[in-house]
Amino acid sequence: MASEWFRKAAIAAKVDVYSFGVILLEIICCRKNVELKKKDEESAILVYWVNDCFIEHRLDRLVENDEAATNDMIRVEKMVMVALWCTQEDPSVRPTMKKAVQMLEGAVESRPGDQFVNTIVVFLSIATNS
Repeated sequence: MASEWFRKAAIAAKVDVYSFGVILLEIICCRKNVELKKKDEESAILVYWVNDCFIEHRLDRLVENDEAATNDMIRVEKMVMVALWCTQEDPSVRPTMKKAVQMLEGAVESRPGDQFVNTIVVFLSIATNS
């Protein structure tokens, strides 16, 4: 669920962008957003688990039972990057729905803005320092 719901912030179109990102991750990974019966707690929340796999360069873990996806990891990486961009905590960093769809269609380059890249850099530095 988008963070705006918990912070009592204004609800805008970017909430739908967040939900789109979650649904895209559910499709990519063939699983629900929350699976409390997972053996390891780290993979219980899909968005956090995918983010960890992205940082660790282990996107193969997301699609390990899908041969077609495993054979097209470039497309998987592109879809995951778009989904993670859509699920950023800060709504102002999320793309518009139009931009997200255009990136998935290949109509525009799937390169997130500097704010997203900076967020990933912060995550990487936290991961390597902990």
